[in-house]
Amino acid sequence: MPPRVILTEIPPNQIAFSYRNIRLSCGEKKEAMALIRTDADLDALRPLTPGEVQLLAASRAGETCRLGDGALPSASAPRREQFVRADVLRYLILGGCPVNPVATMGIDLHGAFVSGTLNLAAVETHGSVGLQNCCFDRTLTVFRAQFSNLRLDGSRLKGLNGHGLSVANDVMLRGITDTGGINLFAARIGGRLDCSDADISPDKHLALNAKNAAITGGVTLAGLVAHGRVSFNSAGINGQMNCENARFRAWGAAYAFKAQDASVRADMSFSGAQAEGEVNLAGVEVGGRLVFDGAALDSGSAAPEATAVKLVRMRVAEGLHWKAIRLGRGRVSLTAAHVGDLVHDLKNDMESWPSSDRFDLDGFTYDRITGPSISPRVFIEWLKKGSVEKENFLPQPFTQLARVLRERGHDRDSRLILAERDRLIMKNIRDRARITEFDGTWRTAFRSLFRDGSNIRRYAIDVLLRRTVGYGYRPFRSMWMLATLVVVAVALAHLTWEEGSFVPSAEAANSSETWRALTLSGVDNPAAVWSGRMILGDRQLNGPAPGLDYPRFNAIAWGADLVIPIIEFGQTAHWGPSTQRGFWGLWLWRASFFLAAAGWIVTALGAAAITGIIRRE
Repeated sequence: MPPRVILTEIPPNQIAFSYRNIRLSCGEKKEAMALIRTDADLDALRPLTPGEVQLLAASRAGETCRLGDGALPSASAPRREQFVRADVLRYLILGGCPVNPVATMGIDLHGAFVSGTLNLAAVETHGSVGLQNCCFDRTLTVFRAQFSNLRLDGSRLKGLNGHGLSVANDVMLRGITDTGGINLFAARIGGRLDCSDADISPDKHLALNAKNAAITGGVTLAGLVAHGRVSFNSAGINGQMNCENARFRAWGAAYAFKAQDASVRADMSFSGAQAEGEVNLAGVEVGGRLVFDGAALDSGSAAPEATAVKLVRMRVAEGLHWKAIRLGRGRVSLTAAHVGDLVHDLKNDMESWPSSDRFDLDGFTYDRITGPSISPRVFIEWLKKGSVEKENFLPQPFTQLARVLRERGHDRDSRLILAERDRLIMKNIRDRARITEFDGTWRTAFRSLFRDGSNIRRYAIDVLLRRTVGYGYRPFRSMWMLATLVVVAVALAHLTWEEGSFVPSAEAANSSETWRALTLSGVDNPAAVWSGRMILGDRQLNGPAPGLDYPRFNAIAWGADLVIPIIEFGQTAHWGPSTQRGFWGLWLWRASFFLAAAGWIVTALGAAAITGIIRRE
């Protein structure tokens, strides 16, 4: 015979013990008992508990059933009016029978203690199912079941097996406490999945599994506390995903939250969330914004390769919001990701981004960058953090930002960033060429010396390109360099002329009797006297100056003629410094070789850079 439930008054100090015995008795007989489908099957369980009688009446009337005050029962000592057996509850969830029909609205039960395994595997329920503030002493099985609505708000569970579950509307798990894990693998939910303020602490690693789930109305995990992994891998969410102020702890597992290759139609927010373990959004597609503002992120591992946030290959249609982040251990990877807007506060919040050994920006692209107006130097500091991989410089992050700034009209900032990129490329080439590990052999020593010599040449070229034309992105800097060279040449020419160390270069003038007479006469500046720019006083020459018709010397024209190869004033062709007449003449002769060569180099680089800019435009 089925176990009999005695409904006589029981002293308070014996209630917990008596109902524990009832639960054990029902559990022992469960496997042997047939499922309740008819009123006759229900009669076999009579007398019903007070809670079951109240539930039966409320189900017929289509009313909410609150057992006691409707509050969550004690797991160890439920009150007698809260006790409901799982088989009776299943009978009503499936619609009862013609003798005990359940109203169209379905079941709405509050404050029940459900004893035994509620097995709804592969069934189609009748109307909505609301089991709120209920305590279950076994795993709730809804494997491949079909529901209109499923509400378990405020309930205490020992696991929910919803593999392949199909719900036409919402699944509400708000404020639940679960110690067995929630399995919604491949579930189909036509409305929302709401786990806000839930506490899921299973004794295994997986807290919430919604892999391959299809959810039409969005997901809410706001305020969730998950002591175990949360997985939405390959899930399709046709709405937003709200994880604000949630707490994810991985218990030493590889990740705390994972939505790899998932699709979220609207916004996805981790604002204020805390994660101890990897947050893996690799390959996720977000139709709205992805928000991390105010989140606390830690990989949960001290291993150098551990990752705190993995956003590899993700696609975000609108903005990535990354401000006021509290970063602990682990890397942040944005490799090959793309977002519409990068929303930042680099001016005041550089600490939200990790250091260079924990940050990957290679391949990260964005259409716009939004935040406070900052100088290119701040951008460069941020780019340097994410442009190094195993001591190798990665130029793509610089190129990407320069392109975005140029498209927004910030041409100068764009050129500065590209120039810094090229400087770092040249430096990386030199660093990689060096031999830093010696094996003590002569061969290695000579190779090291040879490479260091090559690096000196590379460094000289680097400095030349940077100072003259800014690697081609600041070509008009060459004009200032040319102007500096001209000023030096003019100053030296002036000092040499005043010293009297200039001589006419033309052979006819240099070998004439009048010039030779002047040079032998002891005149301080024979060139000035010969050309008519100085009068000798009492030694006045008879008639006009011999070189009166010779091209007159001009220090400015002579300096420009020497330095700028594309200009020809004829000064250097008619006047030259003498190495025998004085100090400045000798030094001008020596410096003229350097000034002429430097002028050629600077002019050529400037012309090449300007031509390159014209081609790019």
